[in-house]
Amino acid sequence: MFVLDSSTSIWSEDFKRQLKFVRNLVNSFDIGTGKSQVRVGVITFSDDAHLEFSFDKYTSRNELEDAILAIPYRSGITNTAAALRMARLQLGRYLYDSSGLFVTIVITDGLSQLPHETEREAKNLHTLGVHVYAIGVGKHYDVEELKVIASDPLHNVFEVSSYAVLENIAQSFNVKTCEGDLFISIYLSKSFCYLSIYLIYSAIYLSIYLSIYLFNPLCYLSIYLSMYLSI
Repeated sequence: MFVLDSSTSIWSEDFKRQLKFVRNLVNSFDIGTGKSQVRVGVITFSDDAHLEFSFDKYTSRNELEDAILAIPYRSGITNTAAALRMARLQLGRYLYDSSGLFVTIVITDGLSQLPHETEREAKNLHTLGVHVYAIGVGKHYDVEELKVIASDPLHNVFEVSSYAVLENIAQSFNVKTCEGDLFISIYLSKSFCYLSIYLIYSAIYLSIYLSIYLFNPLCYLSIYLSMYLSI
């Protein structure tokens, strides 16, 4: 589920760049309704949250990409709390009928108008087991709020200087699936690199954490393996 800022602080051209970033990202997904395929939904938020389309709407990649680029720019305040609430309600419809991995990517360039409600809704989303990534764009977001939104404040928070840069890192993210579901995300910049891997199978849970520090330039590598192994 993509949760996209559509508030007044975003220029219309930057909003289009945000949509292109999402379009480029889903271009690498195997879109469909099969157990080993990916489904995508999009929520935008300004004064309120708007469900642009749910997971069931598009099963064709071409139709999905066209729908993403056609999402309207609405403007208004930054009601992040309403967007997280809607994401929770939408994801909750599928969580108990699927063993797949659920990921929410939140993109914003500003402060939530209701920070306490945003924190509460983020925690509610985390409680469902959703992997939440928070991306801050520009200079006016609050990194501490991004950490509250992200399900892993240490590794699931990204910061980019502009929407133009956001579009450039689309190829750094990838989603693939196998017998269960595999989510891979990679973030690279000139001075920082980040890798996280989430792997889900079925039955018994196993979690592995590995971190490596490299230099030239400074590079931090973090790997998470989470799997359910059948017995």
